[in-house]
Amino acid sequence: MSDLDLSVFVEFGVGLAGFSGVVVAFAQRSGRLGDYDRFRVIQLLMGALIPAFLGLLPVILASFGIKGEETWRIAGIAFIVSLLANSGAAIVYARRMSPKARRSLSPVIWLISLGGGVFFLIWNALNLMGWPRPVSFGPVVAGMTWLLAMASLMFFRLLLVRLGDEPKA
Repeated sequence: MSDLDLSVFVEFGVGLAGFSGVVVAFAQRSGRLGDYDRFRVIQLLMGALIPAFLGLLPVILASFGIKGEETWRIAGIAFIVSLLANSGAAIVYARRMSPKARRSLSPVIWLISLGGGVFFLIWNALNLMGWPRPVSFGPVVAGMTWLLAMASLMFFRLLLVRLGDEPKA
């Protein structure tokens, strides 16, 4: 087992994803999500499940005898790949939305989401290069926390802005 207990990320991420499914199931009447709601739910699930799975990575690696700095390097690479996939999916899904649904997206949340993604991408890349300190797991844990915060924001929006409503997300 890893000295660092990341089970909180697994529990938080899975719990958030599960409760989101319940909210969507009870709030949905037509049985199908519109573009706007689908985008929010996908971003919420990715933001919750990426940290959940990354939280398992050190345990998986330790079971193969991989520990310490090598674990942090692998986790950093996995985080960067996940972050790129998450950001790429957000951009692709947003472009596929109808113009009306796309106008409902909040520019402030886009800025926070993509700006934070760029910040954590750069921080983790610098960490992998050993700058400004030797490689550590801190930037990965901070990025996982940020993803959960963004997923929580989407969850609150899902609760407070009813599915199918037209206000900005």
